[in-house]
Amino acid sequence: MKKINIFFGWYIVLAAMATMFIGGSVQGYATGVFFIPMSEEFNWTRTEFIGSITVSYIVTAIIAVFIGGYLDRHGGRKLMFIGTTIMIICLLLLAEIENLWQWYLIRGVFLSIGVALATFLVVQAAIAKWFVRYRGRAIGISLVGLSITGIMTPSLLTPFVDEFGWRAGWQIMALLTACLLYPAALTMRREPEDYGMLPDGIQKNTTDDKNNVQNIEEKSITRKQAMRTSNFWIVLVAYSLASLTFPAVGAHTIPFLTDAGFERTRAAAMLSLFAFPGLLTRPIWGIIAEKIDIRYLSCFAFIACPIGIGIVLIGTQSLNYNLVIIGYLTLGISISGVVPLQEIVWPLLFGRKHIGSIRGAVMPFMIILSSTSPLLVSAYYDSVGNYTGIWIVFSMLSFFASIMIVFMKKVSSNSTKITPGNHVANRPD
Repeated sequence: MKKINIFFGWYIVLAAMATMFIGGSVQGYATGVFFIPMSEEFNWTRTEFIGSITVSYIVTAIIAVFIGGYLDRHGGRKLMFIGTTIMIICLLLLAEIENLWQWYLIRGVFLSIGVALATFLVVQAAIAKWFVRYRGRAIGISLVGLSITGIMTPSLLTPFVDEFGWRAGWQIMALLTACLLYPAALTMRREPEDYGMLPDGIQKNTTDDKNNVQNIEEKSITRKQAMRTSNFWIVLVAYSLASLTFPAVGAHTIPFLTDAGFERTRAAAMLSLFAFPGLLTRPIWGIIAEKIDIRYLSCFAFIACPIGIGIVLIGTQSLNYNLVIIGYLTLGISISGVVPLQEIVWPLLFGRKHIGSIRGAVMPFMIILSSTSPLLVSAYYDSVGNYTGIWIVFSMLSFFASIMIVFMKKVSSNSTKITPGNHVANRPD
């Protein structure tokens, strides 16, 4: 029987999926579950609670600046082990807090350092290096982890917290983090050439007289070169605006819908529904992105957001739960496209060799801007007493992004030769 050789890059994709599951839960979907129980026990305003999330995004952005170049040179395995340990300690400490300053210090600062070292940028930079031809589907599959956590975290954690309390909720999150992230860290590698392989599992051509050179349709440029292009700034601003809504949806869906008159369990179900389309469509988005102009795919993903917001607002005004379901499904289609396309577009434009440093330069702006959205929604609610106006503003910004992304210059393929063993980077950890 012929032995089936599975390209090691696909194991990295599976590890990334587990990592995205934990990162998405800790940084996003779990926030809505703990929002009301913790705020009510400590008598915090919604702005006070969400303020730590804003601090969290800022800390993550700062860390990204420093680790991007390190990932290009050494890979992310050591960072993942360190980050995972920090996350576990912080999650256990969150179960013991008694004051607002502790919430900000542990959740806002130290937990965010762990998340930055162990999750999003680290694994997506690795995938971008291990795949070129199949990068779209690899990224799409890895991001299914975000969809799974979006479905499971609100649906399972909400009744658990309601039954056993929010402190037990943080403890179970620590256990889950240890079970998934340590094995993922063991799997992580920098790039295939370090191990005598080529991207996408391409086999070396042993009959080639030119040192087994493989042609791969990709040209890599440095961070400084990328920042001199108009595409860099168009993509940065457009994707930042298009992503603005989603952190706020993750943080505010449960209080937003309960205020509108829906039961807490039904509100939590909408968070799961928000994540559900990504479970089915993120790999599809990735495969399509390998074949169709990413500008128009991005435009479609962006425009689905204001459509979804409009349907949700109509549904909440009329207490029509079916319309709310349709609206959250539409929002889910939007985020299921925006997230993988965002990870695909950067290496597509600028190549894989310096993707860690390029993404490290991009993430601070995008993260800090995204961090303002939950806080803006909280501040608007505390001031006005409802959510309608701020959701309309976010939908308009996403619509503007859908127009802006079309002006990105079309990507042209440039052949670059990749030779096994010919690297300026250091051996990875």
